Amino acid sequence: KAKRGGGGAGKNRTGAGAKDLVIKGPVGTQVLDDDRETVLADSALPEDYWWTEIETVIKGRDLTDVSGYLNLTRVGRRSPLREEQRLAVWKVYRAYQHRLDATGLCDWSDVLQRALDSQQNDLLRAAFALELLELIEPAVMRATYLRECVVAAASSEDADRYLDEATRCYFFGLYTACAVMCRSVLEEAIKQKLPPSLLRLVHTRYRNTATLGNLLHEVNNNLQLTGIDADFPRIANQVNDTGKKAVHQGLLSEDEARQCLQSAREALQLLLRP
Repeated sequence: KAKRGGGGAGKNRTGAGAKDLVIKGPVGTQVLDDDRETVLADSALPEDYWWTEIETVIKGRDLTDVSGYLNLTRVGRRSPLREEQRLAVWKVYRAYQHRLDATGLCDWSDVLQRALDSQQNDLLRAAFALELLELIEPAVMRATYLRECVVAAASSEDADRYLDEATRCYFFGLYTACAVMCRSVLEEAIKQKLPPSLLRLVHTRYRNTATLGNLLHEVNNNLQLTGIDADFPRIANQVNDTGKKAVHQGLLSEDEARQCLQSAREALQLLLRP
């Protein structure tokens, strides 16, 4: 029986450990747990085999539960471990790790794992930061454009209200949605501006499915009746062309969406002019 260790001291300090008691036995000796059934160690395998299993397999692969260890498939082992041997290795590992934790110590495998975890966290943080930069930098450029070319220009509150959603789409890089929204906004604004008689004619002629192109055609033919600025159909047609491209061809470039948004804003200013 091994000698007792030293007593503990103040400030939660542990006492000195006693010297290990080494009991030599013949090859084939098994060390059993208290239940006299579970094998804790088997001298049929050399000691370095056990430590290799703990350090390079269990700790090296950061295994956290016994099921992962039991189900681990490895090739190239000259002496494959049976299930009962793996259970014994795991129990020795848990006892060893418990002793390290209790004394506040760590072995070289723990030091390496903590270093790798720290480095991995740093890499993840760096990757996340780079990804954010890729998103933020273009958004800042779009916000600068909106501030300099849109917000700073004279406009009506109604025009800004109409284009609020389209502006949001542009800011978040949804260029196709921005163009489609600009087209829809102009359609709705024209319907609100048409005289009742012309609006009834449009509903009858197009069966309530008038597109922006249809509406611009009617406006262009009835400029005097509508009182709309003569430059409006030309600018609004630019929005219509980009909107149709967005619907039928898909993705738009940032430049196309920006120009569409600017044209829609200019057209709305003309349309909503008192």
